[in-house]
Amino acid sequence: MNKVWIEAQEVFNKLLWPEESWESWRRTPLGKVRPEQKFQQFFSVHKEGFGKSSRITENGKAREGWALEVHRTANTWVCYRSEETQQVELYDWFSNYPPEVSRVLMKRIQGLSDRIQAWNLSYPTHGLILKIPDHLRISSPLLLQVEEEDVISLPHLVILLGKDSEAQIVVRFDARKTPGIFFNGGITYQGEENAQGTLVVDRLVPSESGFFLSFEGYLQRDASLQSLEVHAGGQVSKSNWKLELEKEGSRGDLRGAYVATPGSHLEMELTQSHRSGHSQSNSLYKGVIASGGKSVFQGLIVVGEGATKTDAYLANRNLLLGSGARADSIPRLVIGNNDVRCTHGSTTGKLNELQLFYLRSRGIPYGEARRILIEGFFEEVISKIPQIYQEDVVHRIAESLL
Repeated sequence: MNKVWIEAQEVFNKLLWPEESWESWRRTPLGKVRPEQKFQQFFSVHKEGFGKSSRITENGKAREGWALEVHRTANTWVCYRSEETQQVELYDWFSNYPPEVSRVLMKRIQGLSDRIQAWNLSYPTHGLILKIPDHLRISSPLLLQVEEEDVISLPHLVILLGKDSEAQIVVRFDARKTPGIFFNGGITYQGEENAQGTLVVDRLVPSESGFFLSFEGYLQRDASLQSLEVHAGGQVSKSNWKLELEKEGSRGDLRGAYVATPGSHLEMELTQSHRSGHSQSNSLYKGVIASGGKSVFQGLIVVGEGATKTDAYLANRNLLLGSGARADSIPRLVIGNNDVRCTHGSTTGKLNELQLFYLRSRGIPYGEARRILIEGFFEEVISKIPQIYQEDVVHRIAESLL
């Protein structure tokens, strides 16, 4: 066991399980998923140890349109590469990995706030490190697809973009084969100086699942990140997405697309943290809430005392479909100095009846007209992701609303 796991477990033991009395958790129906009981169940199975090393197998070329594909099934990472990704480094979580990975993970561990976030770092079931070397600019996107088969799944992924590198990465968690899954995953990201990253995180989970995801990213001088998290369905779902703009010139463009289906509780907590001046962040999260569904969006902009000339914007837009749909939107600002420009906004409404009437008057059936308007609503947040994956996202959103 390396020092990262030891430190993570020490921090885990010091932290508490979240309670519904806590501000950031008081809207989350924890009683439906009972994470503490899930941990006891997990630990009783893994009391003799945890985390078996997974093989990384090279298996030919990636499909057309992808620069690199990594698929996890049956305790194996299978890798497909194009010529331009021969220098990309992959490490299994339980193998020896470069010291810079440990440094980033130690930084992540120090920022953990509760045991749910700490769990997948201290007792992960599997994980992968993806490292893009300095000065490598990859023109086609990379796919990391993880098929979750365990009833309790705790993956952690680390993505490191080296100095002056560029990559578009799609992370896809697929748990459709495991009804009733409890998923608690984590992603740690770092972009070094002038690294240009695009990250899409998508998940496919059964309707009765519990889904938790924590992301923390760090941007160095002149680094940028465009991100999109996609959520649809699940009984209880909560993501915690935090971007730390650590150095001057760093930029974050954060997007979200989510659908709360009937009977589901979907919650997103977003933090744009400016630790250095002359940094910029923009966020836009859009959601559709079906009748009987509920969404909660908590957005926070934090500007440190020395982070002058910060430019930050936070926005949340919700669309309610039918009676019984509910969307709570809670944007906040914590500003440490006056030489900044920080704004936020939130709107909640229904489908435009005039637009719906116009489409139907042209002979388009009601269901198809509604689908067209919903796709148009999401277009703004989906348009910036790799084109090869846009159709998948649009199809999933439409499918979840049938």
